[in-house]
Order: sequence, then structure tokens, then C-alpha cells
Amino acid sequence: MKLFRTLFLLVLLVSASSPTHAVTVSEVARELSCRCGCSMTVDGCNHTNCPFAVPARRTIDEKIASGMGKEAIIQSFVAQYGEVVLAAPTKKGFNLTAWILPFVAILAGAGIVRAVIKRWARPEAQPAHEPASEAEDDVEYRARVEKELKELDR
Repeated sequence: MKLFRTLFLLVLLVSASSPTHAVTVSEVARELSCRCGCSMTVDGCNHTNCPFAVPARRTIDEKIASGMGKEAIIQSFVAQYGEVVLAAPTKKGFNLTAWILPFVAILAGAGIVRAVIKRWARPEAQPAHEPASEAEDDVEYRARVEKELKELDR
């Protein structure tokens, strides 16, 4: 039992003393959309002298060097350019509809398709009056023919 506690404390000390994950320019740049009109992220913009992505990467690198974290850097870009600089909408407020609406539309579409298939698969409606047997149908037919023949004879 003492060995287990000692190992547990050792693991805690090693994990607490290990350096935290360093933020890279690429990690932050993936979260920001390029404003040059290419509709790509700052990380993915392939324009060689892009008027937005090149300075943005440089700014991100400077902010990482000054010790800022990923979220703080992203928030500084949002403060400067607004939420349009984000590659994906935030998951709060009105922007939450951008995350939820596609799933609601898929579920509604699936419900409509299910209802249509169910309606198409429903068996055909039977006629209102079906004779009990062929003999009964034959009797009715003969009676109607005789009645019409009598009317013709007059």
C-alpha cells in the first residue's frame, strides 16, 4: 500500500513539474479566418504576400513570444476585427443556432421522408361495397339486366 502511495505521489510530482504545452503559431492561426477574401484560415491561406495572413502570423508569433496563451491571442484578434475573424462561430448566444440548426434541419427532413415513405407504403383503400360472393354479384347483375330489358320492351 505504501508503495502504491509513493508511486502515485511520484507520478503527480513528475506531471506537475513537466512543462506545459507550448502554443504554436499554426495552432492559433487555424482558429482565425483570413480576411483577404480567400475564405481560408490564416494557417491555410496560400497567397504569398497576403495582406492579412502574413502580418497576422507575425503578430501571433510576437504574442506567443510575449507569453500570451492561445485563447488570449484569439480574443485580441476578436477585439480588433470582431467575431468575423473566427474560423468557426462561437458556441453561445445567437451563434448557437449556426451549430444547432443543421442538425434540426436533418432531423426534420428525416421525419418528412419517413412520413412520405409511410404514406406510400400504406395499402390501397378497399372499395366501399364489395359483394359477399360471386353468386350475390351474379344475382344483382341478372336482376338489373332483366329490369332494363323490361324497360326496353315497353
